[in-house]
Amino acid sequence: MKKLGLLMRLDRYELFGINRRMHDPARRFGGKWLLALVVLAAIAAVGVAFAYCMGIAYALSVIGALSVFPVMLVSVSALVALVTTIVKAPDALFGARDLDTLLSLPIPTRTVATARVLKIYGMNLLFTLLILVPGGVAYGILARPAPAFYISYALCALASPMIPAVAASLLGALVALAGASLKRLRYAGLFLMFVALIGVVVGSSYLSSTAASAEMFIDFAKGFSDLFARVYPLAGLYEKAVLGGDILSLIAYVGLSLLAILLAGALFGHFFVRINSFLTAQTRKKRFVLGAQKRHSARAALLAREWRHFLSINSYVLNSAFGPILSLVAVVALAVLVPKATIDMFLQLEGLDDIALSALPFALSWLISIGPTTACSVSLEGKNLWIVKTLPIPARDWLLPKLRLNLQLFTPFAILDSLVVAWIFRASGVALAVLVLMPALMGAFSALIGLIVNCKFPRFDWTNAAKVAKNSAGVVAAVFISMALCFGGLLLTIKLPAPDPMLLPAIFTIALAIACAALYLLVRARAEKWAAAMH
Repeated sequence: MKKLGLLMRLDRYELFGINRRMHDPARRFGGKWLLALVVLAAIAAVGVAFAYCMGIAYALSVIGALSVFPVMLVSVSALVALVTTIVKAPDALFGARDLDTLLSLPIPTRTVATARVLKIYGMNLLFTLLILVPGGVAYGILARPAPAFYISYALCALASPMIPAVAASLLGALVALAGASLKRLRYAGLFLMFVALIGVVVGSSYLSSTAASAEMFIDFAKGFSDLFARVYPLAGLYEKAVLGGDILSLIAYVGLSLLAILLAGALFGHFFVRINSFLTAQTRKKRFVLGAQKRHSARAALLAREWRHFLSINSYVLNSAFGPILSLVAVVALAVLVPKATIDMFLQLEGLDDIALSALPFALSWLISIGPTTACSVSLEGKNLWIVKTLPIPARDWLLPKLRLNLQLFTPFAILDSLVVAWIFRASGVALAVLVLMPALMGAFSALIGLIVNCKFPRFDWTNAAKVAKNSAGVVAAVFISMALCFGGLLLTIKLPAPDPMLLPAIFTIALAIACAALYLLVRARAEKWAAAMH
């Protein structure tokens, strides 16, 4: 247990690279700014989450279905944990550069594997608490439950990410093994991982749609309970433990979660070295054939280098591209699966068409901007940073291709999503312009924010690419800032009265365009100074 605690402490010290900065006199000031940025981003995210949880809880209380709110929260958090863990599990569990050093220490392999599983659980717990804590406060304000509710709710909140994290870790490891076994297909593992992710999302959506029926609209509480029981199998046990005050159900829920973590640690520990060797082994071609030489401009060559680097790291691709791909799957499903008669009936309801056209640009913007490639692209240079720094070109010439990669990758998704939604809801005029421009501009804004923060707070001491692809300062800043802006803008659009429902979205879009121009000029002006400080 002591050795496990030491491994967990090492992982905690590496979080965001703050600890190393705080103990380096030359970078201590930057470390304090980084810590303040993380705290402010977390506060903003909690505030936005509370506002939305309060609105949903109030709406449920009006229709007499407030009792399903805690179950809804834990079901959503479990689904988020499941989807995100599939992406990060292979890199978080295996493939670290310091694995040989860890295995040479007097620490059992099972302890190392358990520490990796607990690390995944810890990352999921942060996002779970971001949903459950504000939601619990909102439910407490409206429902005024007994004190025992808060004890059960807190214990179940700590346990709820365990089983989804373990299940997704197993699925992610199996998919990675299947992809690694196909040696001749270069991107087989990446393709299989996207198939698994989309399958989980589509499967949960299908279960939700099949659970919905006319009974749900007759008895809201019972209908929603059935829906969440399909999406999250432990929902019934959770409901009895938290809302019913059943001690045995509470013990069973927490006990099953702890048992899942222990069994996962034992299982991965038994096969840890063999799986890691199989995933990290590389095959080399026996024969080298010199092909035709290609000639490109410096700008094109640097952009091609960014594309090669991007496609060579699975966690980098999955973390960045999943949001835009999910948005495309969602809008295509909306266009194909939802009957045209349903859309026509929706558009004929007074006010609902305006709400949809003013709200959908913010939703698409969030999906497009949630994972910019620039947020960790500088850090992923790692030990090869000296190569680009010694090129006889200005620093902006090798920094801006990182931004161009993001724009080339995500702007087509933003435009295609917007055009499909505009066709479905028959948008025109200002609504069409906002629907097309806002997601594209939000993607560019998020990319610029990620690049600037990554230049100011880079991490080159990583032992696993997943650490910077998931937990670097640029990623955290881009995710939370884009979430706060999109959800905050949506909340203001719904709550504030305006003569035209598209007025606030149009103002938001214009402000985004101005902000993007200002941030782009800032990158060009300060690139040389930022690059000189990188080491």
